[in-house]
Amino acid sequence: MIFTVITECPLGNSPLRAARPPLQQQFCETRMKNETRIELRHLRYFAVICKEGSAAAAARQLRVTPQTVNHRIRELERILKVKLLVRQHRGLVAPTDAGKIMRAHSRSILKYLAVATEALRKLNQPVVNPQIGKP
Repeated sequence: MIFTVITECPLGNSPLRAARPPLQQQFCETRMKNETRIELRHLRYFAVICKEGSAAAAARQLRVTPQTVNHRIRELERILKVKLLVRQHRGLVAPTDAGKIMRAHSRSILKYLAVATEALRKLNQPVVNPQIGKP
């Protein structure tokens, strides 16, 4: 009689056979690649493309290619399951109603992140202690 141990993938509830660790590893890696997480770069790219009005102008500001900007925006739209931008002629884009809402929230999130980062930088700076004595 052969026994197999059933284990859980750390990323989900799918039972996997411990007798085949390469399959478990492959399954977990596939789950990680297909996860739907919004990253800060998605928000940053979206905010910049809304401000600039085109992927080419956003790409210049972000120092990436226009294809990268478009790819990140399509990823964000796939994750949110909503169309955020209307592509117009000559590479111009305009936010949809959902895009306008997302633009406002993206700007707020990025602003709060910048404030938090600055506060942490100030906290990490050395404190100047005045010394009393002869010059």
